[in-house]
Amino acid sequence: MLRGFLYFGISHLGTHRNCQREFPHAPAICDGALPAPCGDGELTMSGPTKLIFFPPEVAEGNLSPLLQQFAEDKLPQGNELGAMMNTLDFAVRGYNDDPSEVYAILEVRRFYQKLHREWPYALFFCDLREESLLMLTMCCLQNLEGKSTGGPLSKVAVDAEELIEFVLAGWGPLKEMCERAGFSERAIYDRAKAVMGYYHLPFDVPPPKRVNGPKRF
Repeated sequence: MLRGFLYFGISHLGTHRNCQREFPHAPAICDGALPAPCGDGELTMSGPTKLIFFPPEVAEGNLSPLLQQFAEDKLPQGNELGAMMNTLDFAVRGYNDDPSEVYAILEVRRFYQKLHREWPYALFFCDLREESLLMLTMCCLQNLEGKSTGGPLSKVAVDAEELIEFVLAGWGPLKEMCERAGFSERAIYDRAKAVMGYYHLPFDVPPPKRVNGPKRF
C-alpha cells in the first residue's frame, strides 16, 4: 500500500488548461486517456463539453447543468456513450476575490462533494487532459495541505492512502459506464490505467489476456 503524501500542482482559480509543463506533478496525460473503439463498431469521439458553475449555483448545490445531459437515466449506450468518455470539463468561477484556494473554499467543497455523491461517474467522463477531475478530488479529500509556489499553480500535498481510497471507490461506476458502452476488457483496463496515471499512482496490474476465438478449418 502506498503511504505518505503525494504532491500536485493545481491552478489557483481552477482554470481549464493542462499544466503538466509548468509543474512536474500536475495531472498526467497517458495512454488510454482517450476513447478507444468498443465492440465491432467504429467509435467517433464526441465534442468536448465544458460546464461552468457560478456562485449562485454553487451555493444552491444546483447540478442541473450537469444532470441535464449526464444523468444516468439520460445517457445513451454502446458507441454513443463510449464516444463521451474523456470529453467532460467543468469548473467553478466567480471566486477571484476570495483569498483561499478554490479547493479550500467551504462552499465550493460542499458543492463538489454533493456532485460526487449524486453523480459518481467522473472517472469515466472527465477529460484527463484537464484539471476538473483533480479539483473535484481535492474538494472531496480531507487530509490535504496547500502551499503557494509564487507562480500560477498551488502545490497541494494529499494523503496517499486517502487518495487511493477515493479512486478505488470510483471503480464500480467507471466499470458500469464502460460495460454500458460495450468496452472490451482491454479498453476498461486502459481507462483504469489512464486514471491511475493521471493521479501519479502505481498500476502494476497486468493487462487482460487476449482470448482467441475458435480455430477455423
